[in-house]
Formats: sequence, C-alpha cells, structure tokens
Amino acid sequence: MKLLPEVRMLRFFLLLPILMHCGNAGSPERRKSANTVPPESNRKPNIVFILTDDQDLLLGSMTVMNKTRYHLGSKGANFINAFVTSPMCCPSRSSILTGQYVHNHKVYSNVDSYCVAPHWRRGPERRNFGAFLQAASYRTGYFGKYLNNYDGSYIPPGWTEWAGLIGNSKFYKYAINHNGQVERHGYDYHQDYLPDLIANDSMSFFKVSKRAFPDGPVAMVLSFPSPHGPEDCAPQYTEEFKNNQLHRTPSWNYGPNDDKHWLLQYTQQMTPLEQNFTDAMHRKRLLTLLSVDDAVDKVCRELEAMGELDNTYIIYTSDHGYHLGQFGVLKGKSLPYDFDIRVPFYMRGPAIPRDIEVPNIVLNIDIATTLLDIAGAEIPSYMDGVSLLKLFLPRSNYRVHHKSKRWKYKGDEEWRDSFMVERSRSPEDVERLIQRQLKAGANSITEMCKGEDYQYPCQEGQGKYCEKDETGAWVVRKCVAYQCDCDDEDDESSTERRRDDKRRRHTKRGSSRDKFGNLFRPRRSSARRNAVGGVPMCWVEKKVVKCSKEVLLEDSVIEAQERLVKAHLRLYRRHITDLKHIHKYLKKAKGANLIPFPESSRANRNFSRSGKSGKRKNCMCEELDPSDELPLGQSLQPYRRDRRNTGRRQSRKSGRKSKEKKELKEETGCKDAGMSCFYHDDTHWKTPPLWNDAPVCGCTNNQNNSYWCIRTINNTHNFLYCEYVTGFLEYFDMRPSKDPFQLTNAIRELETNSKTVLSQEVRFLKVCYGSNQCTLNSTGKVAAQSQPVIEPQRIEGLDDENPSSSVGIWRGWEG
Repeated sequence: MKLLPEVRMLRFFLLLPILMHCGNAGSPERRKSANTVPPESNRKPNIVFILTDDQDLLLGSMTVMNKTRYHLGSKGANFINAFVTSPMCCPSRSSILTGQYVHNHKVYSNVDSYCVAPHWRRGPERRNFGAFLQAASYRTGYFGKYLNNYDGSYIPPGWTEWAGLIGNSKFYKYAINHNGQVERHGYDYHQDYLPDLIANDSMSFFKVSKRAFPDGPVAMVLSFPSPHGPEDCAPQYTEEFKNNQLHRTPSWNYGPNDDKHWLLQYTQQMTPLEQNFTDAMHRKRLLTLLSVDDAVDKVCRELEAMGELDNTYIIYTSDHGYHLGQFGVLKGKSLPYDFDIRVPFYMRGPAIPRDIEVPNIVLNIDIATTLLDIAGAEIPSYMDGVSLLKLFLPRSNYRVHHKSKRWKYKGDEEWRDSFMVERSRSPEDVERLIQRQLKAGANSITEMCKGEDYQYPCQEGQGKYCEKDETGAWVVRKCVAYQCDCDDEDDESSTERRRDDKRRRHTKRGSSRDKFGNLFRPRRSSARRNAVGGVPMCWVEKKVVKCSKEVLLEDSVIEAQERLVKAHLRLYRRHITDLKHIHKYLKKAKGANLIPFPESSRANRNFSRSGKSGKRKNCMCEELDPSDELPLGQSLQPYRRDRRNTGRRQSRKSGRKSKEKKELKEETGCKDAGMSCFYHDDTHWKTPPLWNDAPVCGCTNNQNNSYWCIRTINNTHNFLYCEYVTGFLEYFDMRPSKDPFQLTNAIRELETNSKTVLSQEVRFLKVCYGSNQCTLNSTGKVAAQSQPVIEPQRIEGLDDENPSSSVGIWRGWEG
C-alpha cells in the first residue's frame, strides 16, 4: 500500500527531531553538556581532600606543580594567607581531623605518649570529620598517611574504605592496613610506589561507589607522603630540576641570630657541604611533588570524564611548611616562622569562583568545619575553626577586584585577623619543666658565681667555673679536667713504655692508624702510678682494677679520676668510629683511586703527643673545650656549641627509634645533649638522584623550642609575637617596609602597653574553646583584652634588657 505524498511528508517532519537528536548524540558539544551536572542539582556534592606532608609554600614548591595550579588555582580559589596552628606532623593532622587547636585535642607532639595515644583514640579520634560525613550519608575513603605512630592495629571510625599507611611517610617498602588486612609492598615502582597507589586506589573506590550508588555522595582523603623523607621520586623524573635553588630565601643561612630564641643562637652558619646538602634535599623534595601533580591531574580528568567534576569540592593543602637552611637550620619544621606555618591552600567547587586569590586568613582547623558545611551536616560547637563557605555564600558577601583577581569579603570585620601558633606540651609536662628550671635556678646564678668554688682559674678538683658571655650574662662552664704531660714520666715508667712498645711491634693486634696516618694505642701499663695533671691514676692488672693510694683518699680526687676516665672513653670511641669509617671506605674503594677520607664528616679532635729526640712517646690527651657551656636548668637549655662539632654527649630523644638508628648515632657520634639530630650519608637515599658527598650531621631541634605565638594580618598590621617556655620573647614586624622575612627580633621596639595586650591575647587563645572563643577579630580582641592583667613574674636570672638571655622563665603565660 502506497502512502500519499502528504502523509510521507508529515511522517518525515515528525521523525526529523528524533533523527537530529540521534545524529548529534555523539558530538563533543553534546557529550560535554550531558556530562555537566547542572548547578541547580539537588544531589549532595562530592568531596576530595588532598593532603601533602611537609610541603612548603615560601620555598617555592608550588612553582613546579603546574597541573595542580591549573586545575585548582585557575579553576578555583587560591588562599594566599593559609596557615597551620602547629607546625608539627601529628598535632597538625589531628587539628585537621578534629577542627580543634592542639590545646583542645591534646596531641602535643609526635611521640607515642600523644600521637595515637589512648586518650586520642578514646576521644578526639571518634569525632574526626570522617565520622560526621559518614553519618551524613557519604561513602568515605581514606588513602595514604594517617598519623605518624599509627600501627595498623585498628581502623579509625568514620571510614567506609580504609587504606592507611602504617607508620610514617614512605614511598617504597611499606605496609598498609587495607580494610583490616595488612598489605606489604616492596621496591617495584609500577606496583608499590605509594603516591601512584593512592591516586589509583582512591579513584577505583570512587568509580565503584558511583556504580553502586549513582546519586550517593563520596568523600575521599588522599594523604600523600610527598615531599616528606625519604624523598624517593618516580624514576621518570630523576633528571629534573638540576641546580635549583628556589629555597635560598633572604633568611637562608642568615646569621648570627643572637637576638632570637636559643635554638637559633646555638645554630651556626652552614658550611659549603651543608649548603650543598640543602640544595640536594630541595631538589629531591620537588621531584616527589611531580607525582602528586600527576595525581591531581588524574583525579580531575577522571572526575570530568564521569561527569562529577562540577559537583565536587576539591581542597588541596599541606599539614605544615618546611625550612631548608633558613637561619642556618639544615632542615625541618616546628619553628613559629612563616616558612614553617604557611602552607599552599587551593579550593574549587560549585560555589567557588574561578581564578581568584583570597587574602583572608584560613587555618588547618577550618578544614573539618568546611567539609561538614559542604555536606550539609551540623557543625559541632566544640570545633575551633569556621567554614570557608562563609567567604562565598551567599554571593552577595563578596566582590572581585578584576585587575588583581583579589577576593574581597564584605564581612572582613567579622573574619579573623589573628590566630595562635602553638608548639606546647601538656600542662603537667610544662609544670615539670618549670619546676626543674626553678630548682636549677633557685639560688640565683649571680650569687652562685660569687662563690669560691666557681672562680677562674680552676683549682685541683674544681669541676665548674663562671664567666660572662658576650651578652654579659653569667654562664657556667666546665673546668679543663686535666692536661697531659708525658715528659714527667719517671725512669720506671719509661722503661715499661719501651718494653710495651717493643712487644706491640711484633703483634698485629693492638695497633692501628687514625685518619691522619698516626699510630695510636690504648694506654696499658705505662704511667700506671704517675699523676697526670695532678690526678693520680688507676690501671688494670689481670682484669683487676688497681689505683694508687692517693685516689681513694678524698671524694674530690675520685671525681677527678672519674672525669679523666670519661674523657679517655670519649676519645677512644671517636678513634674507633674513625676506624670503622675508614674500614668501610676501604672496602668500597678496592681497585679504585683512593681519595683522602673527608674531614668534614667528623667533629674536630684535640689530641697531642710529646716526646724527646728520637724517642717517640705515646701520650694522647683530650683537651676539654672551655666553651662547653652548662647553663642553668640544663634540662631545658643544653650547652652551646658549634653545631658542626656535635656528637660528644648522649642525645635525649623522644619516641620510638629503631635499633639501627641508635647504632648509627653511636657509631657516628651524631648526637648532642637535649637535641634532636639526624645523620645523612651516601646510604640514606635509595633512589636517584643520590647523595655522593661526605656525611652530614645536623642537630635541628630541642626542648626549648616550645612556644605560644600570635600571628596577625590586617589592613594596618602584619606581625608575629611569641612567648617561649623559657620566658624568651620575640616580635617581628613583617610589613613590606619593615621586616617581611623575619630577620630581626624587634621586641625592644615594642611598647610596654602593646606587650601587655599581646600577652593577654596569648593567654586568651591558650584556653579558648570553640569557634566563638577562638575566632580573634575586632570583637574577639575586645573580649581578650578585657581579661584581668597578670603581670609577668620575673624569675631571677633573666635579664629584661637582654632578650638573648634565656636563663629563667616567665610565669605570666600560664593558662
């Protein structure tokens, strides 16, 4: 049956829209439109939170992350005044998870007694933002580093998918708790490289979640180990960034720093070897960030392909900053200065304008509240942070300066302009430190130094003496315990020495050469009964200790003999350490052209030999350094010494240390009393680029580095004010016309009234609880300044006119 032409024409026009739709279904424009979630969608937005470890901002790390700056910067907001409230890994990460200051969640440091301690697991950990997001119907996933001391024995509450790194940051040879099962990884880049594994596993979880629950929201944490040590980069990037020196800021290798707190007074300017080390370290750190850059690119592209990118909030930041040679400190964090507390911070999402800079202060404690606000969950009153969405919603709250792309929030007077930076301890620990300091300084150092037992020159049996340092403050130093004088040996001793030397020449055992090529031997029967430097000697015969009669007469003589023995022990340990290094070096250098063993790998030794014409006498002496300083309250303030000549005294380290690290520190002598030290040789880095220069030892932290600071940025002020546990004060006026790089402590220029106001603000924030109290703006400052004035109580020994003096402690900062 044939259709009439009119009917065929009518059918054609009826089918034309359908045919056009089918023909355009595969076109790129239509696919892009189909994959775009409309803004008016009622679906809850997805959340991707990306966290790096130890990533700096001021040393230039973001300059190499072009993909991240494109996806998150040009497509979102760059917060140019982002800070952390505590520049330490575990405390800062705990603040990120809970939205609280350190003094509220009470994870004060990285040691076991705080980080993943029972009190953390019983309380704050149960209130991490993952638990609230899960309660708000989100499928939640955590991938990568959790907390430093996480042992993998449990899964924290709040996570649908859990792939937490066991222990601290690593790139190879690590273990992960994957939903309760421990997975161990090796050195295969394609299967084990952690940054790539985090990116792949997180996106696999996202895709599976969306297939099972298409309309269900997903929240993920991607916690990368980069650029934390051991700084292992992907093999395809090993040739990048040669001769890069972005980290050499104006404060790099700046010194001397006698106007700053004790740690920087102690630190000396770096040697050429140490300068090269900071260059190599910075290059390694930048290389690891390239894999994070690839991961950000992967996440954004795959979300776009799934049609989820426009309905996803992505936040990128770090747990704290970093320093590499700033003020001569080789590497590390934990200082209150901007290079350690400023972090990169990017955010994109449905409500975030594109390609803008936000000058408002944002903190790590704002992350939890922001994520809960995005999810539509109620923000608990105990959280100290505020939601960043307040800066953007409703739209009438902001305007953009189009030339500078600078964001202007109309409620600036309500937003914070100050916050606290704290690296503190529990109140019990602080009180113990105070009592120890007070006990050590109870009898006034000035009165003590007037006593006959502390006068110079030292008399026989005297252990310490007093003198004034370059600042005019009294310091207590060790007396030179003895001096070798081998020419005073009697004939009997000389005869014994010659007989011993002849016997030793015929045996291989008992003789070796030090790094200078000189023969040295442990002293045996020679000079048994002579007095070295006026101190009677002891000796060993057939494994029995014998001493001359004079030794046992008085306690002072016994103490002098004990000091002598300890000095000899230190000396011989150093020689043994040298021999081990030489032996290891020679084993590696077989068949190669030998070069002299690098002198910079060990501290200077002081030993001398004396003898008469033609007759060599073996007399090794260690002359104690008269600059060895034993300040009052040694538990808080170790002795001052050039950092490059460390290694004579036992280091007090907190936390767990592997047996290998302990043995390495013992062998190398890289330790110092009360200091946290690291030793870096050619075996430290396992992947290229490698370190092929001499070993480096650096002591970069100590117990005195505990503080409470106020950081303020507004239209008229830009400063940092700090109160240290020792009572030391610092103030840096960081306005562009003043001191933007924090080179000069201007505490003397600060008026008394200003000091009082800032001290009140410190005390107010030290005990603040909840965002209403912890948000310090013009209104909050009025509340802080209305607190009763507590004049600081001066402990005798602290010089008001000399801010470099740290003998003593201020009591006015107690909460």
